[in-house]
Amino acid sequence: MTTDTELDFNGLVGTVIYNSGVKKDLKKLIDDKDSETTVSSVDFTSAGEKSVEIAHTHGDVTKTTIIPIKVSDAQVTGITITNPNITRFYTDTTYNADDYVKGVTITISYSDGSTKVISGEADVKTYVSPKSTALDTTVAGEYTYVVNYNGKTAEYSLEVVNPTATGLVVEKYPDTTTYVKGTAFDKTGIEVAAVYDSGKTKTVANPKVDASSYDKDTVGTYDINISANVEGKVLSTTIKVSVKDKTEYSYADRTWKSVIFGQSVNVKASDEKPTIMTIDTSEAGKVKIDAPEGLGKCTDDGQDGIAFYYTELSTKENFEISAKVTVDYFITKPALMLRKVLVLP
Repeated sequence: MTTDTELDFNGLVGTVIYNSGVKKDLKKLIDDKDSETTVSSVDFTSAGEKSVEIAHTHGDVTKTTIIPIKVSDAQVTGITITNPNITRFYTDTTYNADDYVKGVTITISYSDGSTKVISGEADVKTYVSPKSTALDTTVAGEYTYVVNYNGKTAEYSLEVVNPTATGLVVEKYPDTTTYVKGTAFDKTGIEVAAVYDSGKTKTVANPKVDASSYDKDTVGTYDINISANVEGKVLSTTIKVSVKDKTEYSYADRTWKSVIFGQSVNVKASDEKPTIMTIDTSEAGKVKIDAPEGLGKCTDDGQDGIAFYYTELSTKENFEISAKVTVDYFITKPALMLRKVLVLP
């Protein structure tokens, strides 16, 4: 250590051990200013062999350790710095108050060849000040900061810029992207946004949609061009839509599965035969789902039981499904539920 310094416990490895087996990190106790841990002062105004005593008192027991320190009278010959993590700021972005120094390290060189490194926003801020105007991320311009350590200085500059639109991104695809042959293209639902070099996006109203390549009478995949004029710059992107022949499936063409789950799917009655929910597929082309009284969805006691008879369809294609549903009876709180589950790859 040198005469221009103060106690620095970075790199200290030590442990406080209790008779119970509990262990505590000594450096953390010092950093946290633990009330049971004390550190003696050291005179850094003169060179020579010194020492620092660290004590930890718990109850009526005090344990100490002494660390020898050599204080040098070497002089500061220069400093070097690393720039902060962020050097370009955008006016449309909110930043943390310490981002102007976050990541900055100061390396001090001494006449005896030794060095010292200062890092961490809290410590670095002590030596950093604006050369003229402090950073204002809402005002475009260049801001210079000066690092001063014992009369040795270094500078770094920060830039604040207005964001520039660089591209167009689709935020929401049209309601239909797969069409049955003979169906006209429909742009309803399209939403796009401008992408800025700051990483932000901004929704663009009324983008131009060019579907001139789309042929409703020919099976295939077509590029739909979407463009918009943003701040005097024409930006564009494309989406793909498909035209397919109409495919019809009958009940018999599909693979059907069934599942019953939940708390209220069966009740053990006092007699020998329990009451259960059932799915009956014994009659061709039909399915009968039975939830006897006291069972099923949202029962009076707050329990839940669900029976599903289902087939799996592709999520990449539009479809229509129809069925004739007959409700034989309701026990209580009548309701009909349609459930849609999308299983993504």
